[in-house]
Amino acid sequence: MSAKNLFALLLCGMTLVANAETNIQKVHGYEKQKHQQHANPPHHHQQKHQQRGKVIYPSDGYYLISTNCNSSYYISMRAGISGNRIGLDDREEPLYIKRVGDYYYIYDDANKGLALDLNTGKAINGGRIQFYIPNASNAQKWRFIQYPDGSVVIESAQDSRFVLDVPQSYASRGTRIHLYQYNGNNNQRWTLKKFNGQFRLDRNHRKDNYRPTPKPVVRPVEVSAGHSRK
Repeated sequence: MSAKNLFALLLCGMTLVANAETNIQKVHGYEKQKHQQHANPPHHHQQKHQQRGKVIYPSDGYYLISTNCNSSYYISMRAGISGNRIGLDDREEPLYIKRVGDYYYIYDDANKGLALDLNTGKAINGGRIQFYIPNASNAQKWRFIQYPDGSVVIESAQDSRFVLDVPQSYASRGTRIHLYQYNGNNNQRWTLKKFNGQFRLDRNHRKDNYRPTPKPVVRPVEVSAGHSRK
């Protein structure tokens, strides 16, 4: 074999070795990248909250919670009966929210008589929402996710994919709210308004008709003609 042919053969062998090393590095680089992706997967709930907005923590107290379908309608217990389903009402009903860790209880009043509750504790589309005796379960814990426009999604601690929802966006007196998987629509958005008024309590220490106590009307004292006040 001539020196020229020997050199060409040697050069070809060196090229094959170099190509093989490059391929090995590519394979190892892909495997390393794949391993890193599995080792540090994106946090599902964090991504979801970024899409919705941010978690907020209002101060404890009485709030009016109105639907963005129609701001004249509020979440209402409508009856002081354990296990009663709740819905919307055009009469203001302040509800008491109490923070516990990263979540909130939503009570019918500050005495914690009844709590907003997911019936049976199952997070499913159409899940029944009610007021029920407090039991400290995740079925009674809620979180507020706020949009840039100030509206909020009320998320269940039982499964953060599910939120409070107005069926078919139909807001009227007596419409029953339920649980539904988050979809970003307006019927899943609510407005929290701090309630600074007063309300009457009935003999059972529950809010009477859920209406704020009207302010007293002050009328001027009339003085008859020809008489002066001392």
